[in-house]
Amino acid sequence: MSIYATLWRLNFPRHGDDHSGCDWITVLAQGVPAHVGTSSPGPESEEDEPYSAFLPTAGTVPTDDNGQTMRAVVFVTEGTSHSKICIS
Repeated sequence: MSIYATLWRLNFPRHGDDHSGCDWITVLAQGVPAHVGTSSPGPESEEDEPYSAFLPTAGTVPTDDNGQTMRAVVFVTEGTSHSKICIS
């Protein structure tokens, strides 16, 4: 199971051409919902947090959030290796 959720998928002209006969590339927005990881921010909980090495510090999530707040979002082009995805 992935911690990422696909937010959207768009097709763009691969080389910036805007005519109908061009090559297309798909770009995905992958989001990590704010509730993934620790539920209480702070140094004590970050020690036990499995994603703290590559995700921003988790914040508090409003009770009426409905999963809309994202902890991180990455944009990935089709064919990108998972090992090449960085979050900063």
